[in-house]
Parts: sequence; structure tokens; C-alpha cells
Amino acid sequence: FSLGFSHSIEFNAPNGIKLEVEAQTKVFVEGIDKELVGRTCSNIIKLRKRDVYKGKGIYFSGEHIKKKPGKSIKK
Repeated sequence: FSLGFSHSIEFNAPNGIKLEVEAQTKVFVEGIDKELVGRTCSNIIKLRKRDVYKGKGIYFSGEHIKKKPGKSIKK
């Protein structure tokens, strides 16, 4: 994966899991075992934690994160 870091990150899928990259921003995880698919998705999301201020990170399809306002200067 190229997640915006200075180095690329290698992720090895466990046995029974199939990873497909459709576009540069979409990864599909397929498998027979539902628990293993969920755990694999969770491990992929942990590679780049969500930033609630900028809206960057790895998300599930259809998931929307409410962005927090940053600090504002009081006058």
C-alpha cells in the first residue's frame, strides 16, 4: 500500500482471503470465513488511522466521518 508515508507498506493477506484492487482508492476483501474477512479489514484500517480533522485515512465504503473543527483564533 502507498498510504502517504515516506515508505510503502506491505500487507500479506492470510490464507483464504482474496484482495482485489479496483482503483487506486478501492480495495475489495473477499473470503469464505466472515470473521477472517472482518479481521483482515480491521488490520488494513489500522495501517492508516483516521484523522478526524483532515478526513484522511482508510474507511469502509459508505462510511462518513464528521470532521471536527480546528482551533480558531479569538479576537
